[in-house]
Amino acid sequence: MTIYFGPEEEKIIKEYIKTRDEKLYNASVHPLLKNIAYGVRGKYNFKPEAYYASPSVISGCVSLLWEKLLTTYDPEGDHKAYSYLTKVAHHYFCGVARKRNKGETTLRYTTRQIEQIWNASHCYSESREEMFLDEHHTRTRKRLVGSFLSDYLFCTPIQKKKILESIDDLPRAYKKNVNKIIIDELDLQNYAIRDDGPDYRPGESKSAGAKRLYTIKTKFMDRKISLYKRTGVL
Repeated sequence: MTIYFGPEEEKIIKEYIKTRDEKLYNASVHPLLKNIAYGVRGKYNFKPEAYYASPSVISGCVSLLWEKLLTTYDPEGDHKAYSYLTKVAHHYFCGVARKRNKGETTLRYTTRQIEQIWNASHCYSESREEMFLDEHHTRTRKRLVGSFLSDYLFCTPIQKKKILESIDDLPRAYKKNVNKIIIDELDLQNYAIRDDGPDYRPGESKSAGAKRLYTIKTKFMDRKISLYKRTGVL
């Protein structure tokens, strides 16, 4: 596989994550993500080529790479951007292949799913800066966070204030760090969250707190996020 992603490209990715500069994305980052999508397709020989290298499938892969780059990848971590993004792309194509092998119309299915996520949270306005500053989406996200902490985790006002302030103090709000703040503040290692509130029940494993938070998040996503999407708020 041709090496098209070296130290200079790693610097470009880090710079984009830091600045989210629109011109940098269009000039350098988008072509890199597109090359990764085509490169992974070719390396693992997903066939038929006309299908897996079609604009819709490649576009879906690029969209997913962009989202993961800004929401999940840690530029200060142990993994280089190239290694991380190629793994994401490989998982994407494997997912497309699984759906196709089941007899579903993967081109429509996978692209539709990716585009729904893309359009819901990352659709273009005149620039990405305008998108992130959009007041409507900001208010909506604040309501969602407030509802999750108060209605699903039963946070007291003091706990809620402390959690939000701790998250704001993070250099980058990676999911792992945010989860740790919530787990520690609410002592989810020792308290299970029931429908009527916290219940003292020490966990049997070190991951009990994380599992409990995941369960509540899943319930929240199924109920609240689905409602917001159905009503067009997201």
